[in-house]
Amino acid sequence: MQLNTLICSIYINTLLIKMLKRILYNIYHFFPTQIILNYLKNNKVLLVFWILLFGFINGFIAKSYGSKALFLAPEYLNQTNYLSFLLYGISFGIFTTSFHISSYIIDGYQFPFMVTLSRPFIKFSINNSLFPIAFMINFMINSYNFQINYELNSLTIIILNLGSFILGFLLFFLIPFTYFFSTNKFLNRFFRTVEKNIVNKKIASPIKKVLEKDKKWKERNTLKDNVSRWKIRSYFIFPFRIRRSREFAHYSNEYIQKILHQNNFNASIFSLVILALIFVLGIKIENEYFVIPAAASILLLFTQFVFIYSIFQSVFKEWSLVAVIILLFGVNQLSKNDIIGSIKIAYGIKYTNEKLNFEEYNLKNEIADYNNELAALQNWKTKTGKKKPKIIFVNAGGGGLKMTLWTYYSLSVLDSLTKHKFTKLVRLISGASGGVIGAAYFRELYRQRLTNNSVNLLASARLNTLSKDILNPVLQSLSTKDILLSINPFRKKTKFVKDRAYQFEKYINLNTFGDLNHTLNFYREYEENIDIPKLIISPTILSTGQRILISPSNISYMVTQSYTGLSKDKNNSFEFRKLYKNFNADSLSFLSALRMNATFPYISPTVTLPGTPSYKIVDAAFIDNYGLSTSLKYLTVFKKWIKENTSGVIFVQITEEEINYKQDYSIIDEFVEPFTSSFKNIFNIQLYNNEKIVDATKDIFGNNIHFINLTLERSKLPISLNWHLTPKEKEMIYNSINSEENQKSIALIKELIATQK
Repeated sequence: MQLNTLICSIYINTLLIKMLKRILYNIYHFFPTQIILNYLKNNKVLLVFWILLFGFINGFIAKSYGSKALFLAPEYLNQTNYLSFLLYGISFGIFTTSFHISSYIIDGYQFPFMVTLSRPFIKFSINNSLFPIAFMINFMINSYNFQINYELNSLTIIILNLGSFILGFLLFFLIPFTYFFSTNKFLNRFFRTVEKNIVNKKIASPIKKVLEKDKKWKERNTLKDNVSRWKIRSYFIFPFRIRRSREFAHYSNEYIQKILHQNNFNASIFSLVILALIFVLGIKIENEYFVIPAAASILLLFTQFVFIYSIFQSVFKEWSLVAVIILLFGVNQLSKNDIIGSIKIAYGIKYTNEKLNFEEYNLKNEIADYNNELAALQNWKTKTGKKKPKIIFVNAGGGGLKMTLWTYYSLSVLDSLTKHKFTKLVRLISGASGGVIGAAYFRELYRQRLTNNSVNLLASARLNTLSKDILNPVLQSLSTKDILLSINPFRKKTKFVKDRAYQFEKYINLNTFGDLNHTLNFYREYEENIDIPKLIISPTILSTGQRILISPSNISYMVTQSYTGLSKDKNNSFEFRKLYKNFNADSLSFLSALRMNATFPYISPTVTLPGTPSYKIVDAAFIDNYGLSTSLKYLTVFKKWIKENTSGVIFVQITEEEINYKQDYSIIDEFVEPFTSSFKNIFNIQLYNNEKIVDATKDIFGNNIHFINLTLERSKLPISLNWHLTPKEKEMIYNSINSEENQKSIALIKELIATQK
């Protein structure tokens, strides 16, 4: 009995093993499996785009920069709704179609069994849909959760949005597959028209020549029989049925490639149609209705890369990587010699190759600047109405749109709670990126209110407009114009274009109702009359790390050791108006000055200033994200007057709560951490250095100096660092003012103002 049981058990196990082997064998030789294995072996580049997309929607890539918000809740016309999801779905359909086209052109020849199928391209695409389907499922799950937590949408709205995404995808995905690649009858009729109108003009001739060479290469490299590595036993057909493959060994290589190649010309023309669509979006970007969601722009950018990759693979084959390197080197050299490309300018100033004004500071002029500022301080003191007022410095930290809104809102609340006494005591504003934009907007509205009491700084319409999306037009310009072509010339005699830098300024201007659309010199009279606080903008020179201090007034005392010396300060800062006095420095667009101060790499491109040498300018955050060094320099220069004429110094620092990075490192972290930590900790390092300077300053002023923080608090749902905010993020920003710590800070500021003499 036991022997029979043992024999039966062995027999059953043997059958199970055979069955398992058979299942694994069939899975291995299943067409979708073989396609994936082919990607891993021969076509890893196309996988990179899917890795990036999955990383974006799951927060593995660029999470702190808001990638999840862009992809999970796209925004169109400043609203996240069915239209934005529809456009997003269409763009995903475009990208998916390009993915199938590129894969088929590059790798279709490796699966010659498709010659036995009707409409081989469509069959290939069905079996090549694992990544698109997985992405859509992953997207809908994550988007559902995101819309509940961040967008605060109801279930009905969420279903409508996700349904619109699917509809948009199907609209674009099914149309080309139904008409472009379905019946030869349609194609013959369509492409006879194409050849009549296009081929005769020799537009399609290069395409045909490239495809013909590609076909001959594939004929020589087509797999000979079903015993090859890529043997296919079964494949998917619509709708989700599995069918056995047939033999193809009796077909010649020439015949196989003729059949598999019949859709390649169609696909190439279709690719040109897509590129033309992208081109049109670039032309029409000035019309807000053509400004698509940021995620859609990224997908269109990926689409272009996929098409370019397939072209290089078709033309250069195994030499494609070498060709790409040569191309990049050639483009780099041409751009160096100003043959191609366009520089990113600061609007308003004159662009020539004249040498910059590096003359040593004149002692007489320097003393005059110092004395003029002393007179301004005395005038400021008189206007406060106090014998010994408090002097306030505002330092606005950088951090994209969240810091623009947080800085503006914080200053407006302080101004309101103190009945405008706070703003009258502010002598200097400095900082970086979004924080300075918010502070500049607050200052401008404060200026307007001096002559118009109806100006309401805390009006909900104003706050909502200030926090509107800026990222959509910037990324669309990047994907449709800045890389593909430089179009829409800004000036006829130059190569300046309406690029993403122009779009950034345009939408900052729109979000502030045009109130900041002035030249730098516009604010000179108001600053000198002490109608508004002084604002010093301090972007960084990329190549040297030096700062350029931008102010409508002469501020030589900020870049020299003292008003009695001629040597430059050890921090090697430059005074913009002096350095560029021959380039119409006073005519610099104030919006351009703010953009230079908020130049986050790749999103808002580095500004190239005129003259020789030609400097590239980036965000002030590279040197000082908080503007504290600027304020402390001013305090140090005028410390004698400040100690004698004020009852104390208040530094109001508008910042974001620090990040606590994880301490448990994986093996991979051990390799990448030395490189990534320097970037992640750049602001922490600045804080540590600032603390040392603050301690030294406290020794000078003792109990008469106060550093008070208004901190944008972090939570389990951190606010992203970019130029886009979700409704939930806006709500979190407004609620931060009511935190316990911020309420204590506001109470302390009010108390200190009340105790001035």
